[in-house]
Amino acid sequence: MQAAERSIPKHPSCARAAVLGILLLLGGCGTDRLVTQDRRARAATERICAQPGNSMPAPRQWRGEAQRDPLQARITLAQGGFSASAIGAAEAIGADGLLLRLAALGGGPGTSARMAEALQVRLELTEAIMLGILDVASTLAEIDCEGERGDQLRTRLQAALDRRLYRLNIATILTGAATAAATGTLAFVSTAAASNIAGIVGGNAEAGLGLALLFGEVSGELRTPRNMLREVWDRPAESRLMPASVWRYLNRADLAGVTQLDRLIAEWCIQELLGEPGSEAERERGALFLGMGGSYTPGDLDIREAMMELLQASVAMMNQDLRNLLAEVARWWAESHRP
Repeated sequence: MQAAERSIPKHPSCARAAVLGILLLLGGCGTDRLVTQDRRARAATERICAQPGNSMPAPRQWRGEAQRDPLQARITLAQGGFSASAIGAAEAIGADGLLLRLAALGGGPGTSARMAEALQVRLELTEAIMLGILDVASTLAEIDCEGERGDQLRTRLQAALDRRLYRLNIATILTGAATAAATGTLAFVSTAAASNIAGIVGGNAEAGLGLALLFGEVSGELRTPRNMLREVWDRPAESRLMPASVWRYLNRADLAGVTQLDRLIAEWCIQELLGEPGSEAERERGALFLGMGGSYTPGDLDIREAMMELLQASVAMMNQDLRNLLAEVARWWAESHRP
């Protein structure tokens, strides 16, 4: 028996062999930070989303009269039967002057020259509305593209997390089996103390793997050089990423003096998407979501997606106002030019 005990240290124990196997199994799980491998896919989405965002400036004849006295222009248009949303949409696309000209031409009997001028103004106004709708569509397309980039990264992170959890689960099973084998073997060939030590070591290893399952997290890089969220937060006089008409619409105040951007940022704050006001989390999320990019976890991507969806909803409201404007112009024309 003594010879058997002396021979045991000369050979690897079952526990040591199991530990080596676990280390090999976890070779790809030694860090919580994911280094993204598919850089080609990421670069491709960045190129797709890097389309120019600014629209051509509205033709000069689409502006003018309303710019001299906006308040008086709004009163005149309201007296002509146009709603506040339609007037606001016309101001956003720079066609408030055209709307004033159309209202000034009036209806009823008139010379052929007057009718021709009214028809020309209506055609120009319709063209301005169509361009405004396309501006909204291009902005929504870029927001969708940025959202797709986040979705692709989330998919890659989830795949990496699934692989990591699978390996940790296998490692936990192997650790438990190795611990049982080691304690059982040592109980026969060695002292009770050695068996207890093996059990303690194995238990600690299983606890460590359990903690890794609970607290392990993956992250990946996402660059955001064209960050609309930052522009919304900073509110520059002119947007570098959005068409001018969309930016004017978001910054136009209603009768209560509140803009669409005011409502959007207030919603971010109400939902605490950037974290509790004044907290360290708010500073960290602000630097990440409103900066040039960084390391995102799946949770970060969910928050960014929520912020982008609220921005998308605010921009999409412009289409509703443009539709109202188009419908009111058609109604005004029908009522003003009855036979």
